[in-house]
Amino acid sequence: MKSLTLEEATSLLHSHGIKCDLNKVQMWIITGKIKEAEQGITKEKIEDFL
Repeated sequence: MKSLTLEEATSLLHSHGIKCDLNKVQMWIITGKIKEAEQGITKEKIEDFL
């Protein structure tokens, strides 16, 4: 699985109609709302969040 940058993760969320910015996505990761895989943020983990 390819690891996403914070910018790519934010863009993916935008493409699903989620209004957020980099800081919001980073906070979701820190608080565990978006789970990280061993290799970082993945498309699958973003989809799980959705």
